Amino acid sequence: MNTITLWHGTNKQNHKKILKSGKFKLGTWFSVDEETARRYALMASKTERSAMVMYVRIDADQLFGPGPYYTSKKDLHFKDGIYQ
Repeated sequence: MNTITLWHGTNKQNHKKILKSGKFKLGTWFSVDEETARRYALMASKTERSAMVMYVRIDADQLFGPGPYYTSKKDLHFKDGIYQ
């Protein structure tokens, strides 16, 4: 299975609601980058201790259909001579 990890930053109160219901609200913001989600959590929270970051792993085939997958060069990061 080809999985994608999506990160969600929120405050402690919303974190508890998500865990209790097992659901995210329609239109919930996700990031493919944990640090970006962490910054968002800090903005959504009154204190650093109440900033929460969660993640979900999803089956890419369920999201996009069977591969192969293509992306534009602008969406990739160049590292060690390789676009990732």
